[in-house]
Amino acid sequence: MTEQERITRMVLEMWAGGLESTIASWQDNATDDLVWWNNARGAVNGLETCLDSIRMFYQTMNVSHVKVPIRAVVSDGNDLVVVERSDDTYLSDGSLLAAVPVVGVIKFRDGKIAEWRDYCDDWVSKLGFSVSAEFEQS
Repeated sequence: MTEQERITRMVLEMWAGGLESTIASWQDNATDDLVWWNNARGAVNGLETCLDSIRMFYQTMNVSHVKVPIRAVVSDGNDLVVVERSDDTYLSDGSLLAAVPVVGVIKFRDGKIAEWRDYCDDWVSKLGFSVSAEFEQS
C-alpha cells in the first residue's frame, strides 16, 4: 500500500467520527490551497473555505457522520489515488440520509492532499437543498 493510499483510507475512515473528526482529517492531511471539487457543485478553493462548507453541510442537513465503505482503490505509486466508494450519510437520529456511490480522484503534493475530485450524482439538490453561492467557486 502506498503512503498516498494509506492517507486516503485514513481520511475516509475519520469521517465516521463526525464533524470534528472530519475537520481534523482535512486539517491534518490537506494543503492550504486544497481544491475540493465535485461534479454536482463545482470547486471549493482553499482549505478554510472547504472546512466552512463541511460545517455548513453538517449543520444544514443535520448530519451526524459519514461512513465510507470502500469498493476499490488504485494508486499510481506517486501522487494520484482513485477510490470507488459509497458516502453513507447519517442524520443525528441515526437514520441513513443517503448512500451515494462516488468515484474520487485524489492528487497529492508533498505528501498532502492538494486536489480532491468526486464524481457522483447530485443527490443534495434532489432532496430540495441547494449549495450556498458563498461556497460555489470555479
